[in-house]
Amino acid sequence: MTAVLVTGMSGVGKSTALAELARRGFETVDTDDGDWIEVVDGERLWVEPRIVALLAGRRDGALFVQGTVANQGRFSGQFDAIVLLSAPPR
Repeated sequence: MTAVLVTGMSGVGKSTALAELARRGFETVDTDDGDWIEVVDGERLWVEPRIVALLAGRRDGALFVQGTVANQGRFSGQFDAIVLLSAPPR
């Protein structure tokens, strides 16, 4: 099944978009919540075994994952699409 990463800088609406997708019945994971993140040498990183298991898991429909961390590029090939949200500078 499809896995989509929703990423972008802080404050661009990732969590809001994910909440709306969840409201519409899609499976969503906000990696800012729970035990998805570890801090290594001051850097926020995904806990890689948890992300591997999430992306390898069986699901009925599309999965939308929200996050912006330094090691997300290691998983880019495991997502069917990557959506980068941005906002114009003020």
